[in-house]
Amino acid sequence: MMVKGFVFAFSFIWTMHTIAQEQIFRVEIGNDTILEGNPVEVRFTSINLVGKIELPAFAEFQVVAGPNISSSLQIVNGESYRSQSTSYFLLPLESGVATVSPAYFVASDRTWESDDVDITVMSNPNNLKQNYYIQKGRESIGIQSLKKKKKLKVTKI
Repeated sequence: MMVKGFVFAFSFIWTMHTIAQEQIFRVEIGNDTILEGNPVEVRFTSINLVGKIELPAFAEFQVVAGPNISSSLQIVNGESYRSQSTSYFLLPLESGVATVSPAYFVASDRTWESDDVDITVMSNPNNLKQNYYIQKGRESIGIQSLKKKKKLKVTKI
């Protein structure tokens, strides 16, 4: 009986701790300006959210790869961090400005909306190829930004 009480208390505390963490839903892109004939990576990321993502139709693009899904759950010193990303490689159908419509993340208590993203597609008479991956360190386009976390000291035993 005492074990059941401990398990319930631990579960309750764990749930309350997870709820109190910062929740984010954002969109990132590889480049906001690309040359015609080059794809662009678009990634939707949810952080500390539990629910379902509703992706846009990508009406102005041809999907050349995706969905590529990655997820992560980290628990360090009782602090948990959960993230899930869904990415696509999209090829714009024509030159000009192509728009990635917002995606939605539906949680039990709230629906989150990402920003829509405009991608400028320039003519490419020399058929040049570009890097279309999302680069680390670039600013994310979204409704919130991540706070820097302090580094944890690692002690080998």
